[in-house]
Amino acid sequence: MSQKPVYTFAKWKVKDGKLETVLKLLAVVAGKSSKEEGNLFYKVHQSTRMRIR
Repeated sequence: MSQKPVYTFAKWKVKDGKLETVLKLLAVVAGKSSKEEGNLFYKVHQSTRMRIR
C-alpha cells in the first residue's frame, strides 16, 4: 500500500510578553516531533510582520 504525506499547518497568536516562552516550547516540540517515526520534517516559521486589527 502506498502512503501519501500529510501536511499540518498551525497558526498561533501569542499574547504580549509571551513570545520567548512560546518559541522555547516550540523548539522542544519540534525536536521531539522530528524524532518520531515517519516524520519527514518539522519546521517552525515566525512571521516578520504583525497584523493590527
